[in-house]
Amino acid sequence: MKRMIEKPTIAAGIALAAAILGWPTARAQNAELANPQVITDASRPLVELKGMLESAYSRPVTYEESVLVWQGDLGVSPNIRSAKPELALAPKHRSFQLPFRLGGAGAPALDAALVGRILDSYHAQNDGPRFRVASSSYGLHIVPALANDAGGRLVPVASLLDAIITVPAARRAPSGHLHALCDAVSAASGTRMLCGPSMEFNMHFAHVPSDCLFEWGAASAPARAALISLLEQSSTTMTWQLLCGPQASGRPCVLNVGPMIVTAAGADGQPTRNYLLYDRCTVCPPQGRPL
Repeated sequence: MKRMIEKPTIAAGIALAAAILGWPTARAQNAELANPQVITDASRPLVELKGMLESAYSRPVTYEESVLVWQGDLGVSPNIRSAKPELALAPKHRSFQLPFRLGGAGAPALDAALVGRILDSYHAQNDGPRFRVASSSYGLHIVPALANDAGGRLVPVASLLDAIITVPAARRAPSGHLHALCDAVSAASGTRMLCGPSMEFNMHFAHVPSDCLFEWGAASAPARAALISLLEQSSTTMTWQLLCGPQASGRPCVLNVGPMIVTAAGADGQPTRNYLLYDRCTVCPPQGRPL
């Protein structure tokens, strides 16, 4: 059976529903502020935020970024050693304190409004690129909105996954479909995007080996909608992050796709973090694989 998408399925706007979220009581606020959560990452604190949200709420929260072109947004990565200084460039170190504790009185449920409030707090504490939250039937998506041009002025930007692509329908393994999608994005956007699925991607995608080869394609659709169309056929709820190196480095953007990491009570009652596997499979129970 041919699997094609013909039109965009992802919502274009930001679904704000602040009225649905009650602000915490004074007592709850004080308790949350007494135990602040601070996100610190060498260059990408929002990637850490993405993982925290997925772990706390067991719902996909994807992350995408644009290519950095302004020198003021760049730093030198201590993890990259190269004779060419430009190859050691990475996004500048940033960190921020969450405005409330995830899962607490101020954040009982995950929706676009909650992520929007966190992004507002991040922007208030940091300079540099600005992000927005988009929602779809699949989950929530942190996507680029503004970034500094070469002169340091904030200008509108888009994600590579906003590119309109066509992927010819063909019978492939899941990883083959993903690589075909990345090739289509590279051709449509003019910016090279590589896929970085793990060796276990096909196994996590199709619990039944006979389902590992199937026909899929996309016709004139935004790449994000095409990716969602592909992942909706997986036995495991996948999530992704799109990371882009500085323009000066010449490195391609990389799309990493894999299972979510969630927190659940272990046999001893203590919280444990596991990969959530086969939760979308209709013939097998969900399985958690420890980290």
